[in-house]
Amino acid sequence: KYPMNVIDSDKDVAKQAIPKEYLCPLSNSIMSDPVIALNGITYDRSSIMNQYQSIPNYSSLFIGGNLRIFPDYGLKQNIQHFLKSSK
Repeated sequence: KYPMNVIDSDKDVAKQAIPKEYLCPLSNSIMSDPVIALNGITYDRSSIMNQYQSIPNYSSLFIGGNLRIFPDYGLKQNIQHFLKSSK
């Protein structure tokens, strides 16, 4: 009955559209620990660690057998600010 990108919890009456860039493309949930993969796409750390096999050409995300991801501190701050301001 609501669009997907809406905050809707029992204690938060305010409903606010979630910016698309705050959602992990794998889990479609707000990212708590956004990381940038070698393909240039930002994912939530737990999602990419558990679901990297579902990404096309996922072998290109690895260097020397290790999944290479880099924290996106700016996006993390933006998401945290958004979550605080939406309460």
